[in-house]
Amino acid sequence: MEALSSYIGIEVYCQGKVIGRITDFLINISQKDIGGITCTSNTGIIRSKFYVDKSGIMHLDRNGAVIDKNKIRYKKSFDEEYSRSGFGIYKDKDYFAGSVGDIYFNPVELNIESVSVKKGFLDDLIYGRDIVDIKNVSMTEKGLVLINRE
Repeated sequence: MEALSSYIGIEVYCQGKVIGRITDFLINISQKDIGGITCTSNTGIIRSKFYVDKSGIMHLDRNGAVIDKNKIRYKKSFDEEYSRSGFGIYKDKDYFAGSVGDIYFNPVELNIESVSVKKGFLDDLIYGRDIVDIKNVSMTEKGLVLINRE
């Protein structure tokens, strides 16, 4: 189990060459997995953004990501709101529990295993962050992350 945040900035390889760096991950809460990666290229004069879906990620570890050239998709602008840490987490519709601190996943299978909940600087310092199993997490249509109560 590894933290997604530790993979931000690692190099992306395609056909034996470094073509960019990971800037973010696409998260699929309903499937409980990584949907893909967003990257910034380091080739050419203009640094373009591109993404690769899960099927295009051939290998991922702390040394870099190897991707399939045919799965690269370019976009002129990204709405990266969907995958940034900082989503609000609610235990129910009225109680705010904190925000997403990090997401922990299996880098081989790209499955999300758990989510850390940050509750504020002092609470995190004194009590530490809560780690919630992904089985207990869901997302509303408006993008709120919910911790399902038992």
